[in-house]
Amino acid sequence: MLKKMSFWFWFMIIVGMIIFQFLYWYFFKGNSYAFLYSLKNASHEVITQQYKPLNLYPLNEDALSKNTLKYIKSKGLNIIVGPNFSTTGFRIFKFLEDYDLVAISPSITSTKLLMSTNRIFSIVPTNEYQINVIIKFLKNNASKNVLVILDPFNKEYSREFLKILKEFNGEYAYFYSIKTFSKDISKYDSIVITLEPKGAIDFLSYFAPDFSGVIVASDAAIDEGLDSLPDFKNIYVVTFGFKSYNWSNEAIYIIFRMLSKHKFISTNQFVNFYLGHEIGRGMYFNDEGFIEKNISIVNFSKYRKESLIFEGK
Repeated sequence: MLKKMSFWFWFMIIVGMIIFQFLYWYFFKGNSYAFLYSLKNASHEVITQQYKPLNLYPLNEDALSKNTLKYIKSKGLNIIVGPNFSTTGFRIFKFLEDYDLVAISPSITSTKLLMSTNRIFSIVPTNEYQINVIIKFLKNNASKNVLVILDPFNKEYSREFLKILKEFNGEYAYFYSIKTFSKDISKYDSIVITLEPKGAIDFLSYFAPDFSGVIVASDAAIDEGLDSLPDFKNIYVVTFGFKSYNWSNEAIYIIFRMLSKHKFISTNQFVNFYLGHEIGRGMYFNDEGFIEKNISIVNFSKYRKESLIFEGK
């Protein structure tokens, strides 16, 4: 009799532990994700917000290393929201496989990176789509001589825009600062800039007032800081259809909503589920793990007005 009672006692203990572990995973661990923010764009603003039912582990992307990924895995996390920049993606994508992690980026567009790995998803189109739209826009504006401004701090991203120079006469130059930039921009009828927001603002503030041609800013430049610029009529920006300056933050919240709908035991389960499945608002990941959606180029003045209306300013 005593042995029988002992058996049922331990049986109930084990069953209770299993139920507790399941509930802990379902309500906490299954909703836990690493979140990479950067001080180079507005993504750091997200860490001050709460998005229930997700439990977010915020980490600074600008200081990301292999040890950071090891730490993420030690916390029992499989999915990372981020990174924001292609340079970071190139730095870590091999380690993602080593630690069996998958990353969902709100803003990575490097065609080379996204075609190189199934460990990084992106909810925006690749540079290939963006570049082709820019080329078409420049041709429609009868551009003949184009200057492509590259970002020395995000080379993996910006170098892909050199494809533009296969269609037009022109040159490229890296922009570190106003003091070190020596190109005579008056030789060109069009400029394409691939700089991050701060660099874009510095470049446009100094050079746009006297430039008579067309300036096209890639997706990397879009940020609320652009609102500090005068109302230049010759600046155009690439848009992926988001409503605000901080479009990458809009994309982050799309990822949050996507993750809040399902729970995944493993990275393979996540990958197998989402390839070809709708993630929201009629958007789907293709087989390479990025979104194919319309890209447009709009006048900055128009874009500014629409963004301010959306943000209620």
